[in-house]
This record gives sequence, C-alpha cells and structure tokens, in this order.
Amino acid sequence: GWPVERLALVEPLLVYEKPMGLAGAAFYSRTELPELTGSLLFCSFHFNGMLHWSDVTPGLQGTDLARRDRVIASGCSSSVTVGADGFVYFLSYDTGRLLRISR
Repeated sequence: GWPVERLALVEPLLVYEKPMGLAGAAFYSRTELPELTGSLLFCSFHFNGMLHWSDVTPGLQGTDLARRDRVIASGCSSSVTVGADGFVYFLSYDTGRLLRISR
C-alpha cells in the first residue's frame, strides 16, 4: 500500500449508478484526430458495449461535466487502443470485429 501521507481523498467528477464493466482504456495523445487529443477513451462491457470519450481537460465545471463522458460508438465491449497510424481501434466481443475511428 501507499504511505498514509500520500493519500488524498478527492470527490469524484462523475458517478455511475450501475456497474459499467470497464473493458479497456486508452489515453489519446496523438494529433491525427485532434478532437480526441488529451482525452481518455474506454469501453464498457455492459449495455451492449459502448466506446466512451472522456474529456480530461482540467477545470471543467458545471454543465461542462457532461463532456466527461460521451458515448461515441457502440459495440466497444472488449478493448480499445491507439494504433501506430494514430487512429483509434476497438474490439466488439459480440460480433468479433475490429473497428476503427478515423476521419
């Protein structure tokens, strides 16, 4: 465990009322998809799988918190990654397909 002096409790920015079953996450730091630069992408296994886009820009407040979690694709139930080409790839457990987000 961590030493007690390193612990800091912070109120959560977003709370999910039902379990999502986080199935993979990737931080997007590339520039090929500038809208996603600096964002966290994650898959949820439950509810037929969804690819979530979470803006992690510091200082979001009030209604900006809606930017913390937006569903941008369905079928993301297994894994998400950023490829060498700078595009986002995710797996669909249900269909067994590899899907890509690009321009």
